[in-house]
Amino acid sequence: MPPRSRTTKPAPERAFEAFRQRAANTVKKGGVPRPKDFVLGKDMGFDPEIRVKFPMTLDQQEAYYYASRNGDVFAQVRAVLGDAQYARVKAAFAGEPDSAELFLGFSQTLFDHVSGKGAGDVEGGSGRS
Repeated sequence: MPPRSRTTKPAPERAFEAFRQRAANTVKKGGVPRPKDFVLGKDMGFDPEIRVKFPMTLDQQEAYYYASRNGDVFAQVRAVLGDAQYARVKAAFAGEPDSAELFLGFSQTLFDHVSGKGAGDVEGGSGRS
């Protein structure tokens, strides 16, 4: 039996480089929003601060996408903030008499930051274009 020929697989760094380059080109053309970090600091009553770093991870983006498709505002906020920071925000608002409205205003501010101002105001809204 003849020996099997070996095929070499490219290292993931090289194989993924084409994907990275394609994504970078899309970002440069304005197709993907690149927001700055979203920060809730001491001036807003959060000590230690809450900081959301961008770009979001793949898991965050997937969760945010499906939550937004389903109209689940709570899941959208949780996808962006993560469980621990979501719990902190919710706890901070819970003691306020207008906690539901406060959360709504916060979520709209967060979504404007993530997707671009007004992106969610129209049916089928999406990120900056």
